[in-house]
Amino acid sequence: MRQPQPTTAVLHGTRASTTAPALVARHPQWPGGVARPETPGFERSAKAWLFDLGPARWQCEGVFHRRPDELARMVRLHIESELATAQAALRRIRARRTSLDAQELLDIYQRESDWAVAMRDQVCEVETALQQCRETRRKAS
Repeated sequence: MRQPQPTTAVLHGTRASTTAPALVARHPQWPGGVARPETPGFERSAKAWLFDLGPARWQCEGVFHRRPDELARMVRLHIESELATAQAALRRIRARRTSLDAQELLDIYQRESDWAVAMRDQVCEVETALQQCRETRRKAS
């Protein structure tokens, strides 16, 4: 389910081309595995990436296949809860530091927290683009 922590190249947008839409150029958190908005395959690649980030059981929910913007919202909320959990664990370990493994645990929870922040930021970018696509389609119909 969990993808590896994004590389610096993805986080800093070096994969974005000079012909990329303004959304990508302004927001370097765009995930490398998702096609850029307004290109063929954007929604398909966004859904695949989002389903990889969420629990597998969400793939059985038809509404998430029809409404990838809602899938993005759900994934964002899920990641935000992971972030809150990691931050709570960090606070607890820092306050006590009684375990011989405290530093190792701090390192693990810090990596998890960093991963969650990076993924949350990327999911927010995809969520915004999916909402814009849905709004554009709604106005066109």
